[in-house]
Amino acid sequence: MVDNYKDEGRKMGVKNILLKSDVFYFVYNTFSSNRKKIIGRNNTIIKNKVMLSNVKISISGNNNKVSISKGTRLANCEITIYGNGHELLISDDCRLKNTEFWFEDSECSIQIGKNTTIEGAHIAAAESQSFVKIGADCMFSKGINISTTDSHSIIDIESGDRINKAGNIDIGNHVWLGAYSKILKGVNILDNSVVGIGSVVTGDVPSNSVAAGVPAKVVRKNVNWLRERI
Repeated sequence: MVDNYKDEGRKMGVKNILLKSDVFYFVYNTFSSNRKKIIGRNNTIIKNKVMLSNVKISISGNNNKVSISKGTRLANCEITIYGNGHELLISDDCRLKNTEFWFEDSECSIQIGKNTTIEGAHIAAAESQSFVKIGADCMFSKGINISTTDSHSIIDIESGDRINKAGNIDIGNHVWLGAYSKILKGVNILDNSVVGIGSVVTGDVPSNSVAAGVPAKVVRKNVNWLRERI
């Protein structure tokens, strides 16, 4: 039994050494079916001790920045950037799967806070100077759709003006999005809230509440949530 503990200790020690080694991450990312295509000038990709598996990065434009911080893991993800001056910032120790980040026009931003997990999402900032901000310790299920734009124009006949312009999306810390929920432009979801399965969120969600339905409405207040079942 003592020898078994010693063996486990040695294994953990070796693992910790590997995870601190730049060589480990270089080798892992080199042989993990990742692809990169960049057309343009002054585009930067910063990866600090991250693990990427089957990740595709495509950039067409100038002065764009992708920054993925230490301890983060991406699997089966796509980062697609069209235009100039966009920024994707993914903080420490995130776990993202089956997620697509989409940028269009210019100077858009998507930010994800540390320790956030996503099982599958399409996240788009696709009109100039619009942003999606996601806080720390969020938990998103699969089939999530978050977009700052309707992509196409709705025109007022009398004035000729477009009436469906982009709106920023701000999701606070420790927010749980249920499977197949959709977060539309201009929405703010405050800390510690939950969005139900299949909901379409068109307006703000207050902190410590549950919102559900199409369109989503607050169905419960004064709540919080845990990742663990208790």
